[in-house]
Amino acid sequence: MLSAQDWEIGAQGGYSLYHGDVTNNEISFLGDTRDGFGGLFLRRYFADALGVRLNASLAEYSGDDRNNPDISSRGISFNTDAFELSAQLEYHVLGREKKFTPYVFAGLGLLSADANPNFQNAISTLRNSINEDRALGSQNTGLVIPLGVGLNFHPIEDNLTSIGVEYSLRPTSSDLLDGISNSADPDNNDFGGTLGLVVGFPIGKAIDTDGDGISDKKDECPNTFGIKLFNGCPDSDSDGIVDSADNCPNAAGTSENMGCPDSDGDGVLDKDDNCPNIAGLADMSGCPDADGDGIKDSDDDCPNTKGRRNMAGCPDTDRDGVPDKDDDCPTEKGLKTNRGCPNPDTDGDGIVDLEDKCPTEAGPADNDGCPNPDSDGDGIADKDDSCPNVAGTLRGCPDTDKDGIADKDDRCPTKGGNIDANGCPKVDAKTLEVFSRAMNDVRFETNSNRLKQSSQAVLNEVADIMRATPEYNVRISGHTDSVGNDDSNQRLSERRSAAVVKYLVDKGISQTRLSSVGFGETSPIADNNTAEGRRLNRRVELRVVN
Repeated sequence: MLSAQDWEIGAQGGYSLYHGDVTNNEISFLGDTRDGFGGLFLRRYFADALGVRLNASLAEYSGDDRNNPDISSRGISFNTDAFELSAQLEYHVLGREKKFTPYVFAGLGLLSADANPNFQNAISTLRNSINEDRALGSQNTGLVIPLGVGLNFHPIEDNLTSIGVEYSLRPTSSDLLDGISNSADPDNNDFGGTLGLVVGFPIGKAIDTDGDGISDKKDECPNTFGIKLFNGCPDSDSDGIVDSADNCPNAAGTSENMGCPDSDGDGVLDKDDNCPNIAGLADMSGCPDADGDGIKDSDDDCPNTKGRRNMAGCPDTDRDGVPDKDDDCPTEKGLKTNRGCPNPDTDGDGIVDLEDKCPTEAGPADNDGCPNPDSDGDGIADKDDSCPNVAGTLRGCPDTDKDGIADKDDRCPTKGGNIDANGCPKVDAKTLEVFSRAMNDVRFETNSNRLKQSSQAVLNEVADIMRATPEYNVRISGHTDSVGNDDSNQRLSERRSAAVVKYLVDKGISQTRLSSVGFGETSPIADNNTAEGRRLNRRVELRVVN
């Protein structure tokens, strides 16, 4: 439950961490550079494990290409002063009042950055990009998303003053935290981060976790609302017996029965009595058995007439499995299906005339006693015939190309094939090898559906295969990486797959044998967080369909 000390003020400070254009947007635990940050916060707890924190902080970020061997020749550096106002939701895994309290958090805020990029030593080829960055200005404001983990320690007993350590990543909506974008990596926004100490001071009176007016120090049941008579422990049913000694804490009882009631006075306590308001027998769990047949009245369909357990307490005089109350012939053994009376079977098929739709003509039970029909005359009864209205030899169905797959399940009913290929010819190994290479070799100009010249070789091989195997129909699927807008990526994947179709049509392949579809960034085959993964995700896939 929530403590009375649910407000807290505090301070934080330590290292600021930078991940952005000057590090080629690579993220490491401590970053390439570590500068200072500090701030104040106000925290409000809404539950033992849940809180909201408001932060105001100032951080310095800096970076230099010379710290990164992969981009050291670029010659760019920067330093930035950034002011942040943010709110974050915190979850304290073990509850806020434990000695050690690990927690996780996520939030949203506003970041104002005063960036000072240094292009003095930048290589000449970046001149135009640098001018574009300078035109964007050094002052910029954007959103920041604090994400992180922390660990609080309460050094003073019965006091929630905390000292902790906290690590965070702080993605931003801006690529100008460092004042650098076009001259470095314009496709990705910058990250901030922090690693430091957090000190919090609670506001309010002594802790009363259960809110019963008795402080936790004096409360023998600090997590349960109670009364002063029992030093903060509850007596939920107000019977003068503390819950911890009360066998029935939610029902008022007597001390003789350890706090439990016996409403019907039959010597069976209500908690054990299945009929607490009707006096009964102990061996019937407190319920009555009026006819003494060993079946309690609530389960006895004939409570005033002694009967049998397998008849729900009712008699069955002729022992035909039909209780006398439902038996039209109670002294003559009969059939359940004929209300306990005998029933003839004229045609001797094992189905009594009452249930036999053809009582004078023998037939199986699954056809209600009538002979089974064979509508298509192929020698297979309709009930066993997968195609009862069309004569055939394969489970009653036709198989035109004799490939062991019925025409109704065969995608190529006249071509001959095999079960693995759904009745169509298998795709040969050479075709699969060429289509596999196409995933890597078909490439386009950046952000365009214009095919690169290097793509023509493998596409010409595809055209040759389709001319040599006219039974093949091919579907081309376009895919992109996750960089950029989802809708733009979807449209780009559709244009690229259509461009491959056009190329093959120009090579003499019929448009009716080709189809295209775009999946955008929805079907990656590699990690979009790496350059190699994004390259593999920018692909087209070819597949034979029939």
